[in-house]
Amino acid sequence: MTRPTLTPQQPSHETSRRRRRRPAAALLAVGLLAGAGLVVPATSAAAADAVNPFDLAGGFSVYAREDARLDNHETEGSIAVGGELTVRADGGTYAIVHQVAGTADYTIPTVDGDPTRLLVGSYAPSSGLAQITNAGVPQGSGAELQGYLKVVGDDPVFDTYQRGDWVRYRTTVDDAPAIDATNQKWPAGAATVATERDAVAAYVESGATEPADVRQCLANLVPSGAAHVLTVAEDAGDRVVLSALEPGRPNVVDYAAIADAYTVQFADGVLPSADAPLIVSVPAGTTELRGSVFGGAGAAASFVMWDLSQLDGAVTLGAGGTRLDGSVYAPTADLTVEAAPLDGQVVARNLTLLGGEAHAYLFAGAVPCSTEPVVETGGLTLTKEVVGAAASAVPAGTTFTVVYDADGTTGELTVPVGGSATLDDLPLGTEVVLSEPSFPDVDAVVWGEPAWHVDGAAVEPGDDGTVRVEIGTTADVAVVLTNTADEPAPPTPTEPTTPTEPTTPTTPVAPTTPAHPADGGSDGLATTGAQAGGVALAALVLVALGTTVLVLRRRQGA
Repeated sequence: MTRPTLTPQQPSHETSRRRRRRPAAALLAVGLLAGAGLVVPATSAAAADAVNPFDLAGGFSVYAREDARLDNHETEGSIAVGGELTVRADGGTYAIVHQVAGTADYTIPTVDGDPTRLLVGSYAPSSGLAQITNAGVPQGSGAELQGYLKVVGDDPVFDTYQRGDWVRYRTTVDDAPAIDATNQKWPAGAATVATERDAVAAYVESGATEPADVRQCLANLVPSGAAHVLTVAEDAGDRVVLSALEPGRPNVVDYAAIADAYTVQFADGVLPSADAPLIVSVPAGTTELRGSVFGGAGAAASFVMWDLSQLDGAVTLGAGGTRLDGSVYAPTADLTVEAAPLDGQVVARNLTLLGGEAHAYLFAGAVPCSTEPVVETGGLTLTKEVVGAAASAVPAGTTFTVVYDADGTTGELTVPVGGSATLDDLPLGTEVVLSEPSFPDVDAVVWGEPAWHVDGAAVEPGDDGTVRVEIGTTADVAVVLTNTADEPAPPTPTEPTTPTEPTTPTTPVAPTTPAHPADGGSDGLATTGAQAGGVALAALVLVALGTTVLVLRRRQGA
């Protein structure tokens, strides 16, 4: 994609002094302002599939949206400063060149149709001498690398003057503070210093994705699954080995993972590339960072991005006077970078460069930026524990059922003893209601009341036995549900009945002999049983005697 740049009429070169700013009345032309491989969208993030955050720099290798102070050795690239530029007054001339020790494989942007190496809102009177030259421009290059000086607005303290055969931008004193624009020849070049537009951002940020949109896109990379997250495979102190990059999408590593390491390597040895750029994600509130290198000098510099988009205060990124690889994106921060050299692009609100050279390794990656809002989600992991005197009686693999209701979505989690179950993809703010309505039947086990812990803190269930958990962050909420397995109580023995003392029998009373009636009979009363028995016995005796006599007689007759 391309980006519009202003191409006004060529100015007349009738004056030897600086041409005054006039209203912009020009045509819009389409041109590519970025270096090789730089993706520059023509639309905002709301309509783009992918963006390069450094579109905001408009093709400049160093861009301070407000003020900048260059106290480093030199810059190999191009510089834009929205407000006031201050260049060190000590240490000799500050050189702005194409290439000395870094890379020459980049282009420079155009302003008002002119290739530009320095675009500023103003130049500080406390500055020293800066000089723009063609040092390091590849042989055979055309006018597109003959970098110009461009100044926005009228500063009554400064004007253009002749210095040799080129234009010097200075005060009335022919000395520092001054800028030598050696590619703008005197006298015609004097008319090309002033810009048509009245703001640096009108050139640099025109058509770029808004920083707030890029910030959101970068924040969404991991939650949306658009980026691959790298982990530490080996930590050797000053050297860290990260897991392998995944091609075809951005790869993100938390700054904390490499904070103590200067040398960062990858498990499979493959370095970041345009197809697999690396983004170092720096959390909000950070004020100091240590820089790192990723491979040999220049090997991965164009494909590493330090994401400081969440920062809005002062922050220092240092490499201890050594090389720092990667481009630094800090559009809302007041950034100080100290490196020797800095191999990458820089975008900051206010910027201070310290140390050695800044080399123009323009960021050549892109990040997905969906038009759909990304809903951040979290999760809940439930772990089951069993304790108590009878815990050993609970067989391994015994499962428990926990019922959940996540904002109306209901279900069950089946959790084994010592195991876990997880609810994923819960939008932040979801309330999950958990309960354990029953327990498994296990011989010789009596279950006690369950105990709940949420992120390590004990939680008492409600009157209905439920526990409520809110998903407040993208990190999983850790819920531990502990059941107590008790031994059954032994049966209570029945107390034996006390035997009853036997009753002492009473001595029977001797019967009295009844008096015989006077008449010798029954006295008119019925015969008693004893009397009847006597009569019957007598009768039987008589019958027996009769029978015996009869038998004897028959024997004798025989």
